[in-house]
Amino acid sequence: MDRETFIRPLTDEGFPDPLVVTREAGVIEEHTHPFEAKGLIVAGEMHLRVGGEARL
Repeated sequence: MDRETFIRPLTDEGFPDPLVVTREAGVIEEHTHPFEAKGLIVAGEMHLRVGGEARL
């Protein structure tokens, strides 16, 4: 999926302008968001734990 294909429906759903976030490989401390978040991984992979469920 390309960036434009990802962003177009978000705009239609009322999400604000997207942010580009770049992370180095490693562990990010556990955190939460007070809003719904959607992301497009363009390189590599991301392991998440959501509500006790591990996801890749």
